[in-house]
Amino acid sequence: MNVNIVAQGQTVFWRDITFGGNQFTDALQKAYSLNFEQAEALKKGEPIAGQTAQSIQPVLTGVSEDVAAELQKTIDFFQATSGSDRVDSIMLSGGSSKVTHLDEVLKEKFTLPVEPLNPFRSIFTDDRAVDAAWLSEHSPSLAVAVGLGVRRIGE
Repeated sequence: MNVNIVAQGQTVFWRDITFGGNQFTDALQKAYSLNFEQAEALKKGEPIAGQTAQSIQPVLTGVSEDVAAELQKTIDFFQATSGSDRVDSIMLSGGSSKVTHLDEVLKEKFTLPVEPLNPFRSIFTDDRAVDAAWLSEHSPSLAVAVGLGVRRIGE
């Protein structure tokens, strides 16, 4: 998981955490004796081996709480080393940003607005060339690609 703290449009702190989407998959594999592909499909909402999105929610919530704890450590470190004590919101990106109730767990833990990142919010897209529904659904997973695409030489 990559954490970036942004102030006035500039990254002021970043940290890579060895925790992320695979923890959801691993937890589902262990809880339901699934292989990797089955657990990934289940994580994405496909019913697998008699399990449904509703039945696996306790496992996903447990991992989401672990994500929140890791994020809390990072925010605490940022606040202790930067002199800033303010984080205004949390933006989620990447494939695991769509894990059911992750946003709700983070909202409850941090009492902050939590929303998916839309890297296209300031980019014009032609609805005739790109399906708007597809783009809306997948935009949090495209943040790195969009960021690299808008960079200039030397940045």
